[in-house]
Amino acid sequence: MKIKMFAFAISLFSCMLDNTYAQVEKGDARLGGAFQLEAFEDETNIDLEFGSGRLLSNNFEIGILLAVIRKVNTYYYGKVGGNAIYHFQPKKKMVSGIGLSVSRTLGYPKKFTVDNNSWIFYLFYNADAFISASCALNLRAGYERWKGGWGHAGGFVTRIGIAYFWKQGR
Repeated sequence: MKIKMFAFAISLFSCMLDNTYAQVEKGDARLGGAFQLEAFEDETNIDLEFGSGRLLSNNFEIGILLAVIRKVNTYYYGKVGGNAIYHFQPKKKMVSGIGLSVSRTLGYPKKFTVDNNSWIFYLFYNADAFISASCALNLRAGYERWKGGWGHAGGFVTRIGIAYFWKQGR
């Protein structure tokens, strides 16, 4: 745990050394990681998520995500998917927006010959708070819906992470 905290502190410090202005704009690329907590019905999951994205315009971003999920006190499985985000104020130091993510679980254990892998739909509020021109703390909060052969479930999900933006032409 100490190594993870040290690595996080070093990456945060290196982001603060950048002295140009903060904003997102067309052509920028995002690379980031996040910790996500999902709690709904009879299940609690902890995700470690990695993702990347590309701004197709100043306001619209698409991206991919990969995650390792731990169902509390049981097993691990994976998730792969994509997302789209509409940024309301891309020229601000705090860039907010709304987004939609669609993903699929991989490696979820079967029960009674039923494939328990699920489709996951996540409608969220997104906030990127820039701490430097290229580095932002990222917060997402919203509603997540799981649908699979076993049935469906849904609930509130929060995610916090860090994102690095490659600025094009600056």
